[in-house]
Amino acid sequence: WESEYDIQVIPINIQFGDRTYLHGVDLDNEGFYRLVDESGRIPKTSQPSPYQFKEFYQRVAQVGDTILSLHVTAKLSGTYASAVAA
Repeated sequence: WESEYDIQVIPINIQFGDRTYLHGVDLDNEGFYRLVDESGRIPKTSQPSPYQFKEFYQRVAQVGDTILSLHVTAKLSGTYASAVAA
């Protein structure tokens, strides 16, 4: 649906051991589940940094698009704080 409606989504950081991936950039859903199966580990995730949000927002704004930024509540994730800091 993202490509169908030209929706841009900022990727979250996924950490398997000492390696970090960006969801949908370095690691798709199939690769994610393969790594879980192969490693037997549940990865850690983290919100995009304020710098990642800033870069993302600037790229989207350059083409003149309106930005509607939807986030999980600040009580459950640091994503909102990173977006505000950007």
